[in-house]
Amino acid sequence: MKHRVVIILVTLLLTSVCIFSLSACNLNDDSSNTGGNTSTVNTIAANSLVFGYNVDKNALTNFFIENGEKWNQNEEAYVISNNLATIYYYPQTNKFNIYRQITKNSTFEEIAAADTYEWMCGIEIHLYDLLSNAKYIGSYHHISVNLNTLNVAAEYTANFKFSVNKYNSTHEMSSFSITQYNAQITDAMNWSSASRMFDSKKEGETIFNQFQYCIDAVSQIFLDVSSVQFSTHYDNTDYTAIDFSKTVFENATHKFDNETHSIYVQNVPNNVLVQYDGNNQSNVGTHTVTAIFKDPKGNVLFSLNANIEIADIFNVTVEYIYGNIVSVNGERGFVVGTQTFQAKYNSNILDYCDFPDGFVWKDTSDNWQGFLRDDYTWKGYGDQTFAVSVVPQYEGYVQITSDTNKGINNAIIPYSALCSAYDDNTISAQLFGSENFVAFKPSDIKTIKIFNTDYLSSFDGTYYTNLETIDLSDCIHLKSIYPDEYGAYGFFNNCERLKTINAPYLPNLKVIGNNFLANTNIINFNFDMSAVEEIGRYFLYNSLYGDENRIINIDLKSISSINMNGFCGSKDYTATPTINLFIYDFKITYSGWFDNKASCNIYVSNQVGYYKTLFAEHPNINIYEIRD
Repeated sequence: MKHRVVIILVTLLLTSVCIFSLSACNLNDDSSNTGGNTSTVNTIAANSLVFGYNVDKNALTNFFIENGEKWNQNEEAYVISNNLATIYYYPQTNKFNIYRQITKNSTFEEIAAADTYEWMCGIEIHLYDLLSNAKYIGSYHHISVNLNTLNVAAEYTANFKFSVNKYNSTHEMSSFSITQYNAQITDAMNWSSASRMFDSKKEGETIFNQFQYCIDAVSQIFLDVSSVQFSTHYDNTDYTAIDFSKTVFENATHKFDNETHSIYVQNVPNNVLVQYDGNNQSNVGTHTVTAIFKDPKGNVLFSLNANIEIADIFNVTVEYIYGNIVSVNGERGFVVGTQTFQAKYNSNILDYCDFPDGFVWKDTSDNWQGFLRDDYTWKGYGDQTFAVSVVPQYEGYVQITSDTNKGINNAIIPYSALCSAYDDNTISAQLFGSENFVAFKPSDIKTIKIFNTDYLSSFDGTYYTNLETIDLSDCIHLKSIYPDEYGAYGFFNNCERLKTINAPYLPNLKVIGNNFLANTNIINFNFDMSAVEEIGRYFLYNSLYGDENRIINIDLKSISSINMNGFCGSKDYTATPTINLFIYDFKITYSGWFDNKASCNIYVSNQVGYYKTLFAEHPNINIYEIRD
């Protein structure tokens, strides 16, 4: 029940329908009732009594921190619940909200009905304020259920506002008979039925009698903290020499978040009220807040000023991602750059972005992960960290040179145009970033520089009869080269004059497919294979046949799978090449792959004996142990 009460109270506090908010009661004089008479015998006027007079505020705050539960609304608060009431205390503004709820259930077997009656009351007041400024509010809720159908037969809610101007003593409510109140039905399933059922005087008195429990609950706390009563008489002589020397009112800076911000005085003297003028700021700029210190009668004692600055400059960190922004199958794209900058709220972020060299913004398809509007201005508030999709500036393009066709020398054309050559006829290709086209024959091309990409497809080089060099030095994000094992072509296979492959740094290359550089004449093999995990069949097959001597270094420190069919094999050699193969701990189980005249030095970590036995019938193969 305790938790249900708290939930109900929270809901009421946070909505405009809150029965404990005067504005939400929607009471008016037309629907008011006045209870009892106005006798003042043996009573004390509320405008002469001070709530919590002489309570030590610091001790009170510590009491709630130690014994209560932290409650965060617009400002810091603490809540304590006991068998008497639920008490919310806001140390920054010294506000108290005190609530009590009682519930009664009745069952009427003769008419198969069950009724629930709920009464709630609340007191809102500030510490050191006059009791005449306290707000006394209540609510009555009645629901009737048909037990045969379990349908709600009747339900309504009525709100109350009480004017408590007299007390029998400093901590005891006066009688209901001298209390004025307003009552109004605010919600009903059937208004006419609710009006007949509702007895404002009866329910009002029931609610009024609960206020004393609220007072007693707070009185217990005041007695525990400072041995003072719920209230006492105002004495203006106590305010002639208030010491404000330790009172501090400090400036504060917040970043714009579309929320309101306030500042509060620290070390306010006991028995002093503080009124703030200029709090609850949300707009960008510097706002002056005045703290006005008053006695319980409203007399001004002192004032201080401080500023709330709301800034709209935010720290933004951008991750530029080539590939998948979010992980797909456990793999995310490459972070090709990061940038941190400061930007004003609602500014165009494209004005601040400095894309990594060689990369451009991909498109708007990722919508900047939802952080920006269509015009690339802010969608949210606060410091931001988000990812942006980028692609290499020349992704899908290559640069070619020619000794025979000046029109294509250093031209940048689509890689797909090269792949479309099925003979030596003229090919038309559109230049990068241009509406112009160039024409060439495959046999015109001498060198090909491939720009940064993460994948290279198959390429039949049969008709590229003068191609000598392929440059992959920019392809540091390359992940795979023709992984389709069922394809007809490999990577630049059949380029018989191809002798140089330059790829010194391929840290992400994992897969090399079939027929890689097969039937070429590789002399300069500057190709980083240290990250390669899988190699298809006919790797460098018949590619070392020329009459030039050469040394081919192949470092396979990451290898996990090799199709040894045709690996570095050849039908014949004019010269005698040397292959240095570093395979570390990888275990080859097939010995028939080496059927040529090349000299092969295999370097392993700890399986020298195994390999010497495996290749015992191959005189050109030497086995060496790799030592640290």
